[in-house]
Amino acid sequence: EYTKEVAIADALKAKIMAAKYAKINENTVVALTAPAELENGKKVFMKKCASCHGKTGEGGVGPNFADKEWLHGCDIKSIFKTITDGVPKNGMISWKKQLNPLQIQEVASFIQTFKGTSPANPKAPQGVVCE
Repeated sequence: EYTKEVAIADALKAKIMAAKYAKINENTVVALTAPAELENGKKVFMKKCASCHGKTGEGGVGPNFADKEWLHGCDIKSIFKTITDGVPKNGMISWKKQLNPLQIQEVASFIQTFKGTSPANPKAPQGVVCE
């Protein structure tokens, strides 16, 4: 009985969370600032993104997040869209099947914390000035 009850509770939780996440999209997303939310974004970034963008946002295979030049926009909506849809022509996959909208919002918010930092060995600027 316990196992059945846990399964029912898990299914209900998944349904509630899916409804909540469905409201987060590139038009409704807002930058998160709470330390716990940014820490969640950092964990996902380190696991999924740092191999291409560097642990300190310095860039590598992917672009540098610390400078003022960005390829696809530096506002939260642009970053959310880029993570969601990817940039296939540049080798970046779409993350929408691996991350839910809340996780993408957390990662996008964490990425914004790199702006204006001075990482060691940054990749050369790319894109247009984005303030």
